[in-house]
Amino acid sequence: MKRVVLAICLLTALAVGAFLASHRPGAQASPDVTITVNSTADTNLRDSVMTLREAMLMATGDLAVTSLSSGECNQVSGASWDLFWCKSLVPIGPGTPESIVFHTAVFPPGSPATITLGSTLPTLDTGGDTIDGTSAGVIVGYTPEIGSACFDITSNNNTIKGLEINGCQGGAVEIRAGAHGNTIGGSSPGEGNVMSHGGGGTVVAIWGSGTDGNVVKGNYIHDNGGLGVGIWGGAQGNVIGGSSPGDRNVISGQTSGGGVTIEGNGTSGNVVKGNYIGTDPSGTSPLPNNQEGVLITNGAQDNTIGGTASGEGNVIAYNNSYGVSVDVAATTGNSIRGNSIHDNVGKGIENTDGGNTELAPPVITGFGSVMGTACPNCTVDIYSDDEDEGRVYEGSTTANGAGNWSFAGSLDGPNVTATATDAAGNTSEFSVPVALPEPTPPASPTPSPTPSPTPTRSPTPSPTPTPGTTRTLVLGPGWHNAVWTGADGTSPGEAFACAAGKYAAAYRFTDAGLERYFPNRPDISNMGPLGKYDAFLILLTHPVSCVMPVAAASGSSRTLQWGVGWHNEGWSGADGTPPEQAFACAAGSYAAAYRFTETGLERYFPGRPDISNMGPLNKYDAFLILVTAPVSCTMAIAP
Repeated sequence: MKRVVLAICLLTALAVGAFLASHRPGAQASPDVTITVNSTADTNLRDSVMTLREAMLMATGDLAVTSLSSGECNQVSGASWDLFWCKSLVPIGPGTPESIVFHTAVFPPGSPATITLGSTLPTLDTGGDTIDGTSAGVIVGYTPEIGSACFDITSNNNTIKGLEINGCQGGAVEIRAGAHGNTIGGSSPGEGNVMSHGGGGTVVAIWGSGTDGNVVKGNYIHDNGGLGVGIWGGAQGNVIGGSSPGDRNVISGQTSGGGVTIEGNGTSGNVVKGNYIGTDPSGTSPLPNNQEGVLITNGAQDNTIGGTASGEGNVIAYNNSYGVSVDVAATTGNSIRGNSIHDNVGKGIENTDGGNTELAPPVITGFGSVMGTACPNCTVDIYSDDEDEGRVYEGSTTANGAGNWSFAGSLDGPNVTATATDAAGNTSEFSVPVALPEPTPPASPTPSPTPSPTPTRSPTPSPTPTPGTTRTLVLGPGWHNAVWTGADGTSPGEAFACAAGKYAAAYRFTDAGLERYFPNRPDISNMGPLGKYDAFLILLTHPVSCVMPVAAASGSSRTLQWGVGWHNEGWSGADGTPPEQAFACAAGSYAAAYRFTETGLERYFPGRPDISNMGPLNKYDAFLILVTAPVSCTMAIAP
């Protein structure tokens, strides 16, 4: 009898042991696990709700499923509450991809709820985890006292998407320690993160040897105190943006730092493409970064800004320093291609030290022209795409070490390209892959008092040449060549007063370089007083009718001394003068001339009527001319 009882007890014990073993976490392969956050708290307590901190601790293996309360257990897919603990047939933690999502009753999409962090979140150090706020309204932020990044990643193949990451004093996301294959944001609607109002740190930082192949796409990074995106310390092959609209990051409005910085020896092969840097999400209105749009520095090599394929070009505009700056002699082999770079306070593109190329603004919105100065030892190739001729080579110029070359690309085709290559292997190519909307013309534009007889010529002022009279200019939104005819020594503010509130910028090319004038910004303007017949470029934002004085008498002449490089000039001879006659005094000493009109850009290349489209010049027509050797020109002042 005792033997029977012992046998029964033994069988019972074995059955209980087998039952308990089958209900504890195992080590077998498993599908992904979903953990649902249903609290805005930042705690790690055994209570009835699952917090973000607890979900991340579970994903990294620092909080066991068996430690959960019954309420917490209910937020883990595949887990259930047994008599004594939370059990799961699926292993949770290292080796299992966890997806952390947010309960929409607590985090409604239309009314985001905030998780205010009291300390640093757990580091994502086991790999394969996703934090996904795509279907909910989630704001994650620090209190001001905490200076580290909100999310720290040191492992591979993690994703953070669909969150608003707000107020992180040390940055929103940091990827480091050789982590690769991580994705911040996403291409589908709602997957991008909004990262804003951070402190002085880098909003998205990617750094360190082996920290390669990470992707940042679809995010809105704005109004932070520090740098928007930083790649440094030998990180390679990381991609910021992409070629589809959903990949585009908007990196704008950093109040102290720049948009993107790529820095340091070994930091190579990184790509920044398809982004809006310095604009609002539409790509057309200013939201400037306080420093460069893109900075490549301190030995970073072989990185690419933009690209030649459709959608790869960035819009880099309105930044408070250079559009793109490449500096330090060892910073070589970087490619700047296919971008629309315009209206930056500094130069459009600056390369300094070590014989690198230096190019300057403006790049013309809607056209993609590039104009620059001080391009030592570089070659400028000029192309255009004509519909019936295909790709047409228009000429090449090479500057010596002391020269001041610059380029204004012809603007009639989508693949117009200017290439500047230096001895260190840097190339800068520019085209128009990003279609910026043209300004909308007024419904009923006021005609010029004296309409031009040629459909492609600039607006013709009233031909009243005697001193003390006036002429009227009627100009629509966009870029215009114009010429000052008032008294010598007139300040830019006075000269452009008739367009007050209706223009964004004015530029003038001189022997000393590019001068600029921004209304109400004397701190960043350097244009000197205007003399009669001084020409300039002006970017109008609204239609303008300007009455301008005429201070010069007819019947005399004036002599122009042109050095090598670009010059703004005003024609003072007779109406209807063909370009070859107007520029005859510079024959053999200039490469190209351009003129902006209401209908677009006109160009003239000496000896190439097949690719020239500039109409006859009338008195007071302004133009840009690229002089290749010093010239002394005597120009008549016509009645």
